[in-house]
Amino acid sequence: MKHDPMPLKLKTAHKALLSAYNLAWLLVPSLLSRLPRIGPGLKKRKAQSLSPRPVDIWIQAASSGEAALTAQIIADCPQDKPLKFLATTNTPQGMDILKQINPLGKIELHVAFCPFDRVGRIEQHLQASRPNLVVLLETELWPGLLAACKKHAIPVLLLNGRMTPKSLARYLALKTFWQALAPARIMAVDDREALRFQTLFEHQEIRVVPNIKFDRCKPEQFVNYTHNPLASIIKPHTKLIVLGSIRRQEEKPVLSVVCELLNQRPSSIIALFPRHMNRITAWQHLLNRKGVPWTLRSTVAQPVKQGAVILWDTFGELVPAYALAGCAFIGGSLAPLGGQNFLEPLSQGVIPCIGPSWSNFYWVGRDIFKQELVTQIQTAEELPEAMLQIMKSAPSREQIRERFQDYIANRQGGTRVSIETMLSCFSEP
Repeated sequence: MKHDPMPLKLKTAHKALLSAYNLAWLLVPSLLSRLPRIGPGLKKRKAQSLSPRPVDIWIQAASSGEAALTAQIIADCPQDKPLKFLATTNTPQGMDILKQINPLGKIELHVAFCPFDRVGRIEQHLQASRPNLVVLLETELWPGLLAACKKHAIPVLLLNGRMTPKSLARYLALKTFWQALAPARIMAVDDREALRFQTLFEHQEIRVVPNIKFDRCKPEQFVNYTHNPLASIIKPHTKLIVLGSIRRQEEKPVLSVVCELLNQRPSSIIALFPRHMNRITAWQHLLNRKGVPWTLRSTVAQPVKQGAVILWDTFGELVPAYALAGCAFIGGSLAPLGGQNFLEPLSQGVIPCIGPSWSNFYWVGRDIFKQELVTQIQTAEELPEAMLQIMKSAPSREQIRERFQDYIANRQGGTRVSIETMLSCFSEP
């Protein structure tokens, strides 16, 4: 499909904003190089040559969360359709997930780091890959990418769309600018998110579709012990406590939780998963100051002894750890950060504990608390007792999984609808 370049309908002031944005990218790389999460992949993004191969659909997945959604979308695409995908990401963590995708049937996949968001650079990328559709995920609105797609008449589809009130306020300061760059279609995860997008874009096609993350919680995704990659280091019936996706802002209170859990349950094993790998060194210092012995996951080859604290420095093993856990706390929820994904432990038959902050997951619905599938605490001091109570009295893993599957049964299907919309955009002249 040929896309003829067309002039952008931007006011003079908005053209000036876009020009300033492009100029800012001359400084951005040096600033990004100082960020531990992004810096390691920065050189690859700068040096990466453009792929000359044409693709049908380009999916931009900013980091690991969006990359996981990309994996779900590609896995559920019709295998009999000869579709060529380009999946890009901004972070090494996202790249790790994209590289693990194994497309089936006639589907082809090429992965790469996303180029910097300068209009000219994005245009070169579009001319090299020649996609018929560009897909953005969740909260991504990139001015350079949107402007380049508008200029070359390439439709942009935003899937699993989310927008916080704070982000909306920021976008509204430049409302007409964003309206000129608006995606062709937006699939929002709930009515509140859709209303925020509607407030910003007004006349764009916006539809509410179930969150794709519900579709990732399939019964067949349960990690059986015999197939669990951690079975060689965690013995059966071990009292494993998982502290998952811990953010920097909640490290000190979680450290106190670690000490209290070791005091009350010295025979347990604590698996400590920082949300970002660049915090491993900080955790080493914190544990050392408290006199808490620890070992890095990357050094563990034999079954772990009781009373150990494992500092997880290996990416991609959180879900297998949930499958072996007796209880789990999900981070990003003690500090006002919106919370991390508490559906993953539920899919493995574990009732998770979360803190007071869970705004990133309001779309799950408050009934999940009423049905006692999630335990919420208000302070870190409450957490040890709540977790130990779950270990003591929670239903069986199978019962928890069955209750969770019943809960999400009427909330799934977002991936299918998203793919149908994606393919309809792709087929439109």
